[in-house]
Amino acid sequence: MKPSERVLNRIKNEPIDKIPNLNIIMMFAAREIGVPYSKYCQNHRLLVEGNIACAEKYGLDCVTTMSDPVKETSALGGKVIFPEDDVPYVEDFPIKNSQDLLKAHPVNPCDSPRMTESVRAIELYRKKCKDEFAIIGWVEGCMAEAADLHGVNNFLVDLLDDTEFVTALLDLCLEQAILFARDQIKAGADIIGVGDAIASVAGPVMYKEFALPYEIKLLKAIRDMGAKTKLHICGNILPFVELIPSDYCNIIDVDWMVP
Repeated sequence: MKPSERVLNRIKNEPIDKIPNLNIIMMFAAREIGVPYSKYCQNHRLLVEGNIACAEKYGLDCVTTMSDPVKETSALGGKVIFPEDDVPYVEDFPIKNSQDLLKAHPVNPCDSPRMTESVRAIELYRKKCKDEFAIIGWVEGCMAEAADLHGVNNFLVDLLDDTEFVTALLDLCLEQAILFARDQIKAGADIIGVGDAIASVAGPVMYKEFALPYEIKLLKAIRDMGAKTKLHICGNILPFVELIPSDYCNIIDVDWMVP
C-alpha cells in the first residue's frame, strides 16, 4: 500500500496495512540534508528535499509545507527574523492598534514570497512524488495568526479588554488563511493543516468564544475547496478537548501533554 493510500484510506475508515506515520519533522528534516534551518524555511526546494529524504528513510506517509508559523505574518507586514538554526519569529508586530488594523488587508499568496514558496513546494511535491505521499499544506489558525500579528501578550489582554478589535483581527486572519489554503489546494495539497497553537494558552472559555467559531469557518472552507483537514493545537488541550470541532476535522493532532 502506498503511503498516500494509507493516509487517505484511514481518513475514510477503509482498510489499511498499518497505522499511518504523520510525524512532524521540521528542523529534523533540515539536519537530515545538512542545511541551516534559515535556508530550509526560505527555499522550497530544500524543504521538499528534506521532507522526501525523511519520508523515504524513516517511513513517513506524508510530506508537508510546515516550517514555521510566520509566513502569513510576513505578508501582512511583520518583520521576521531568521536565526541560522532555529525557528523564524516576528521581531516587530505589524498590527499594534486599531489604526494598523484598518490599514491591513489580506494578501494574495502570489504577491507574498513566503506564501509563494509553500505553493511552489506543493507543485514540486506533485512533480517529484506524484501521488506517492500524502501532501499536507499548512495555514495558521485565526487565533494563532492574530497573536503573531499583534503579539501574544497584547492579544491575550485584548481578549478581555477589546473584543471588538479582536473580532476584526480574527476576521482578517480568516480571510488570509482561506486565500492561502486555496492556492495550496489548487497546487495539489491533499490535506491542509491548521495550526492554532495559542488556543491552548487562552483556555476553554476564550477557546469556545473566539477560537472555535473561526476554526469551524476555516476548516469548513478548506473542505469546501476539496481538501481534507488537520487541526493542530500545541499544548495541553484537555480542558477543552470536548469542544474541538471534530465534525470538521479529518485529523486532530494532540501534543505529548495529552494522555
